[in-house]
Amino acid sequence: MMRSLWTAASGMTAQQRNMDTISNNLANVNTTGYKKERMEFKSLLYETMQSADLDPASQTGRPANLQVGHGVRPAATGRVFTQGNLQSTGYPLDLAIEGDGFFAVDRGGGDIVYTRDGSLKISPTQNGLELVTADGFAYLGTDGEPIYLPVNTLVNDIIVGPDGGITVRDANGQPADTGYQLDLNQFSNMQGLEAVGGNFFKATSASGDPHTDRLESAGLHDILDGARPPILSPLSLTGELEGATAATLVAVASLCLCHNISIPNQQNQSSCGKALILATDPSGACFACVLGT
Repeated sequence: MMRSLWTAASGMTAQQRNMDTISNNLANVNTTGYKKERMEFKSLLYETMQSADLDPASQTGRPANLQVGHGVRPAATGRVFTQGNLQSTGYPLDLAIEGDGFFAVDRGGGDIVYTRDGSLKISPTQNGLELVTADGFAYLGTDGEPIYLPVNTLVNDIIVGPDGGITVRDANGQPADTGYQLDLNQFSNMQGLEAVGGNFFKATSASGDPHTDRLESAGLHDILDGARPPILSPLSLTGELEGATAATLVAVASLCLCHNISIPNQQNQSSCGKALILATDPSGACFACVLGT
């Protein structure tokens, strides 16, 4: 009896972790470049009461095992690094990476992190206008150093070229090379990246070191110039941001299914066989899950 309670408790604990993960996905549905997570599980040890044993000569014995499991445990948190929807903003310092790749950011003291969030800001410093995140951390160029623009530069005069090079228009409206190029990085095992909050990831021994050898022909691509080249390497699209891969409706549906509640105004069947619907207000916005009949 006690063993059955512990086994059931392991399932409840694992399901709570799953609900926590789904809730985090739902909370970050509007986070730029967010990659949704999914909980992975493994069964615990099995007690073998009788082993399968069949005598080939006499064709007698037990054709199947008699085993009792002891529950389940969370094994890993996988992250879905698929491409998010591109959202046009028209702002010249909004960059969306199309394909696999990450911007490099220095959080200070040599703490290098990586992000898919390309909402660049400019911050006045004694060295010029620095390209930074919303928290003031510096985006890095291919030389591993922060990027500084002339102090009199206007946002609309900043041009990010197809190769990642950054130019600014001078007083005559002519583009002048700044000598900077945004750094894009790839990892052999993106699942090995460690999420550290703030939309950042850190490289680990499991992810491998960042490499840019496959990015030489990629660079940045202006969304306004027409057809896009084939995506063989990551491209950064000017004037766009990448949306989260966690869709609201899907996240709500997954959370509802954890409570044996399905979705939405359709006769979907949950795992327990009950048909359920998602309640909506008159405008069609989802606000609560309710049990159907």
